[in-house]
Amino acid sequence: MKKLQYLVLMTLLVIGCGKDNPTGEIPNEPEQKLSSQKILGDFTFFDEATGKKHNAEIKDNVVTAVIETSFDIKALTATVRISDKATISPDPMQKRDYTNPVIYTITAEDGTKAEYKVIVTKQLPSESNIYRLHFKEVGELHNYHNQNPSLNQPNKNIDIRVKVPSKTDVTKLTSVFEISEGATIHPKAGQTLDYTKPVEYTVTSKDGKKVVKYTVTVVFDDTNESGQKTNSHKLLGDFTFFDEVTGKWRNAEIKDNEVTAVIETPFDIKALTATVRIPDKATISPDPTQKRDYTTPVVYTITAEDGTKVEYKVIVTKRLLSESNIYRLHFKEVGKSRDHYNPHPSLNQHDKNADIRIVVPLTTDVTKLTSVFEISEGATIHPKAGQTLDYTKPVEYTVTSEDGKTVLKYTVTVIFDDLPKLSLSINGEEFRNVPPGGTIVFGVNVLPKHEDIRVSLVTEDGKSSVPLTIQKVDDTNKKIHVKLPDTYLNGIYKLDVRIAENNSAMSYTFVLHGGNPVFHYITSNGGGPKKPNSLLYLAEQFGIFASINRKDFAKHSFFIKKNGEYLPLENARFHTNSTTIILEAPLELPNTSLETGTDFEFVIRYEGKEYTYPLVNNKKEPVKVYIPKPPVVTGVSKTSVTQGETLVIKGSNLFYPHGDLRDGGRDKINHYTAIRSRTPSKELISMIGKEIDAQGNLVLTVPFNFLAETEYKLFIDSNVDSFGEVETPITIKVELPKPTHPTMRIQEAEVYHENSKYFKKQLRVKFNGDISKINIKAIVFPEYQNAKITNFIVYEGSNSIMTGELNFWDYRDVYTRRHTLYVLFEEGGKEYKLYFNAKRGEQND
Repeated sequence: MKKLQYLVLMTLLVIGCGKDNPTGEIPNEPEQKLSSQKILGDFTFFDEATGKKHNAEIKDNVVTAVIETSFDIKALTATVRISDKATISPDPMQKRDYTNPVIYTITAEDGTKAEYKVIVTKQLPSESNIYRLHFKEVGELHNYHNQNPSLNQPNKNIDIRVKVPSKTDVTKLTSVFEISEGATIHPKAGQTLDYTKPVEYTVTSKDGKKVVKYTVTVVFDDTNESGQKTNSHKLLGDFTFFDEVTGKWRNAEIKDNEVTAVIETPFDIKALTATVRIPDKATISPDPTQKRDYTTPVVYTITAEDGTKVEYKVIVTKRLLSESNIYRLHFKEVGKSRDHYNPHPSLNQHDKNADIRIVVPLTTDVTKLTSVFEISEGATIHPKAGQTLDYTKPVEYTVTSEDGKTVLKYTVTVIFDDLPKLSLSINGEEFRNVPPGGTIVFGVNVLPKHEDIRVSLVTEDGKSSVPLTIQKVDDTNKKIHVKLPDTYLNGIYKLDVRIAENNSAMSYTFVLHGGNPVFHYITSNGGGPKKPNSLLYLAEQFGIFASINRKDFAKHSFFIKKNGEYLPLENARFHTNSTTIILEAPLELPNTSLETGTDFEFVIRYEGKEYTYPLVNNKKEPVKVYIPKPPVVTGVSKTSVTQGETLVIKGSNLFYPHGDLRDGGRDKINHYTAIRSRTPSKELISMIGKEIDAQGNLVLTVPFNFLAETEYKLFIDSNVDSFGEVETPITIKVELPKPTHPTMRIQEAEVYHENSKYFKKQLRVKFNGDISKINIKAIVFPEYQNAKITNFIVYEGSNSIMTGELNFWDYRDVYTRRHTLYVLFEEGGKEYKLYFNAKRGEQND
């Protein structure tokens, strides 16, 4: 019978390796018999909101569960245990609504199916306890508190006393209760009532089956008007038992001068300690913190500071438990890994026979199995736990609760599994530098006949494998020694180990770096997720992933290659705390006739041998290698352009994309190519380009510092500094952007000199029409992300506006650099732009 296994969700990061088998062909696999097993072993619910788990009961093909109120029955997930190589549908790990039965189908390896109906019902709480009570008017310091009321309070009237300061107005007290989940209380909590006489409260459980009455009595505390203890006070406030063996606490009930407590089985009634709360400066005798036998009443005397005394009789009775559950069962002969476990059996087993199934290995002698049980506290089991019995047929056990009121029968059935599922113990780091023909050793959990063991070395992608020679089998330590192939490629591998026709295991991946070096792909220099598409063979620094023996790293050299010509790579080293190898292109222009392209190869030289691989990135895409050449300009997309418009410079070698630069690389490579010219006053101006299109043309934007209505002779300075500035045959004419208003125009614009007598550094703009009905918002610098001038005066009579004195930067750009600006105004709810260049005013204007 198939071994049952837990479903495991695994995510594998796959890095491609070569497809070729480095040592030989894959052997033919023996024909396997497909399993028909489709058993559902366990079904456990999980509630994400509360973090609670709940095991369901499986009988025949029906799965039932009665779950607690806290579980969200409309959004449950579950984990299951099914037969090896079987599958289950739908996925129980997905959130699902179980308000109606859900059908799950288990499909065996041979395709046969079994359906299981899962039925979930909800158990309403049946508790009606008051855990805490205080009054808003006196605060939480004066309160009633009992975390385990049901142990002391069966279904009867219960007295609660709350002490309040002596000056409290008990005719108007507002209650604050903490009661059982889902229960209701009457009168309602939060009402302001008269407590000069006891007040009766009724608490009803959520399922309506349990109703308990509580009588709340308010008594005055032993403090005077100033809050100081009076010397004659000797009131016993609290009496709480503690059991050192279990670490549990239990509050007693105090009524008049009698203290009563009903405690359960875990408490040792013959060795209890207690903590008490008594008035300040009073004493109690004997010492309640000492272990004491409470099988008979114990009398305590409290002595006030003034010597007056009061006696309290403490009466403790033991409450016998009524549960008769089996929480856990396993057999000594097979261990705890093959066990039955259900922490909440009573939720599924309402006074009826319960079935327990335990799966054991095929080789187990079921005629002699010794049981180990974990059952309810104080309960007894028959036959007794620890007996060695014959389980070839089901064995019936009877569990009787401590109080003798609950008796449950359990039928224990033992079923066989196959051989233990094979698992491997491998320390892959020990294999890293093992040379070809060397020996690797790994552990297993089980060893069959030696002749049944088969071991293969498998590439990470599983596309290639080679059988390995078994050199030794260590039965004592359960270890297998195998020989690696006489030659192999460095990389990531797995071991496929088989001990029977239907029992095998695949190891975790491990690294072998003692063979021939392997280049995998080029990456960013930090080994991150960046996918490089190109490489500049000048001053660039980049990373590669390669399987190389670190111990012999210095013996390796690296190149890129094309048409038989090798271009060396420099300063090879491993990136800090990484397996990435960092390489650098030379700082000087290469002396080569090779052209840019995607047909380069990567070459590793090691111990006199050369290993050549395609130059690719981590997506196995060819990497384009740029060989720097002087820029060549053949034309432009248009010779008349508008400021802010895209301009395409046509040609070749205009801009070289690159990644990180090595030390000194910034002196060789810029991040942009500059198209330069000079203004009519011989000032140098530039257009910056950082992008090339698919044809290698340079794409840039005409800036607003190219003066409108002017022709410019163009020069190119590519981002490879060594080529310098090159004159082009291109001349362009730059125009202002067209106005967006249908009629309004700028008639005249003038910026006054910084030495002007009357209008120092001020800008005047005159319009061709009436501006009294338009809203002028700003004068804008489009070149600088729409920086604005908003400080100006409107002269409606002259249809002009005049700014205040410009700051240093604005004056420089308008007067010295002649930047284009535009007036932004609004008319009829719509915005318009009028572009202009201001003429320069004379010094003495």
